[in-house]
Amino acid sequence: MNTQVNASIEENAIILDEDRNSFLINFTVKRTDKNGENEEHPFKNKGHEISYYMDFSEGPMDIWDDLYRGTNSIQDESFNKALYGNGLDIFSYVSGRYQIFHLISQFTGGNAVELNKRYSLDMSGNDLDGWNLVLKSNIKERTEPLGDPEVIKFKTVYENDPTLPVGQEKVKQEGKDGSKQQVQKQYVIYDAQGRAEVLKEIEITTETVDPVDEIILRGTKTEPGQAKTKVSVDPNGGTWADGTTDIKTSIVAVGSDFILPAAPVREGYTFLYWRGSEYQPGDSYTVPAEGHTFTAEWGKKDPSPKPDNNETVAPDNKTHIDRNINDKYARDDYYNEKPSANAAQLANKQVLSKYKGTALPKTGDTLNLPLYVGAFGLVLLSAGALRLRRNN
Repeated sequence: MNTQVNASIEENAIILDEDRNSFLINFTVKRTDKNGENEEHPFKNKGHEISYYMDFSEGPMDIWDDLYRGTNSIQDESFNKALYGNGLDIFSYVSGRYQIFHLISQFTGGNAVELNKRYSLDMSGNDLDGWNLVLKSNIKERTEPLGDPEVIKFKTVYENDPTLPVGQEKVKQEGKDGSKQQVQKQYVIYDAQGRAEVLKEIEITTETVDPVDEIILRGTKTEPGQAKTKVSVDPNGGTWADGTTDIKTSIVAVGSDFILPAAPVREGYTFLYWRGSEYQPGDSYTVPAEGHTFTAEWGKKDPSPKPDNNETVAPDNKTHIDRNINDKYARDDYYNEKPSANAAQLANKQVLSKYKGTALPKTGDTLNLPLYVGAFGLVLLSAGALRLRRNN
């Protein structure tokens, strides 16, 4: 039997770092007849099982050379003895029948259960040409999203098309939003029911899907003799809906109708109109031969509220009201040239009536009544004396 083994790891197999140096392999032999029947496993040489334990390593694994190689106390040089004792001859001269030997490998040791969940051993070859042992992995990598994705809006790009008449547009490519998503990379294994067991969380990365631009064709084709001109629209510090801030220029036919675009936005300002003259978004403009440029007109927002002009201030006290009423009645008597001793009394009565039940402030204004009576008395005496003097 040829026991030469060449070992390798399957391409792109995921091997955990903690497992890489812990693959202890047990090699045994299975014997069948040339028809694959009469199986015997594990095969024994003179009643003793042929077995060898060896750590997995890429390249040649000389299991036949087990003499003094094993550090494990269970090593008994059984392969070496079987080979040298003709226990693994493929032809039996006694029975005259061919025998077929199969080399079997399996994980062993304290972590064998976990290794069998995560990995597998694939042995191929034959007892004449030797064997190939491939270490395969059942571990898969997956990504789990963290939070909601960030949407990346697509842009609208305009291209001139000489086959389309002036003023016509056609969608060449539909726009599609992109996304940006944080994800957690994981190593997992799946059971027979498809349920995942997370073995290890690797890293957090960002997956980006680029947006697809919307492409719109603008017609530039004109009929024979039809003139063309330019119409430009300047956002004047504003930003268009597609995130750009440049001046947009269109080639249009003279005399055609140009539709004013949607208003841009500008932080701290309010869009007023398109200047040249005053046009609103959606308005139609008949294009002259010399073309035209529209510029966004902005009004600065007032961040502070204005006071209410209708607010009134209440009088400081009733004394102020008292004086105003007294002064009013005094002026009325003066201009009517009908002095009356009752004016001051009437004024004070109205104040007292308005504030009935309320104590008036003690500021000296309560002396108004006798003062006004005395003053008007002096006026009457002076008028009488003056009349007597004239009569005399």
